[in-house]
Order: sequence, then C-alpha cells, then structure tokens
Amino acid sequence: LYPPEQTTLSLTDIKPNSEVRIFAAGTTTELAGIEDSGTTFDYEYVYALNTYIDIVVLHLDWNYYKVENYLLSSTDSTLPISQVTDRVYSNA
Repeated sequence: LYPPEQTTLSLTDIKPNSEVRIFAAGTTTELAGIEDSGTTFDYEYVYALNTYIDIVVLHLDWNYYKVENYLLSSTDSTLPISQVTDRVYSNA
C-alpha cells in the first residue's frame, strides 16, 4: 500500500504547556515533539515490528516524566501521562 498507513500513539492527561519529546529508544534521535503542549499529544508513525521509543515530558511545575523502551503497537493506542507536582521548584 502506498502511502503507508499511519498509526497513532495518543499521550493523554498531559499538563498544559508541557514539553513533549519522542526519541528512538536509547538514543538522542528525536522522532517528534512539541514545546508547548495542550492536554494531549499524538505521535503518528508507520508501524514496524519491534520498534521501541522513549517518551519524555517536561514542565517547570511538574517532575520530569520519562517512559523508556515503550513498544509501539500495530494499532492506534493511548498512553495516559501521570505527572507529579515538583514540590521543590520555585519560580521566585
């Protein structure tokens, strides 16, 4: 089939204004990302067998959030993101 069919990984429950980055697993090769997110982020990809990614979510008021070696699915999928308040950060 041409063009190849796109599959979507939807990241949900993201705190607004977060930075989201998707990397090839174990590398610094960025596959997708956004500087100023809403509450969801959709990563569209062409499925390939045994493809792993790393997901990083950053926000000043929330702790660093990372998912390593996430196996991409052959079907559309959803991954809820559960950011935790950074009690130490102060923007004073």
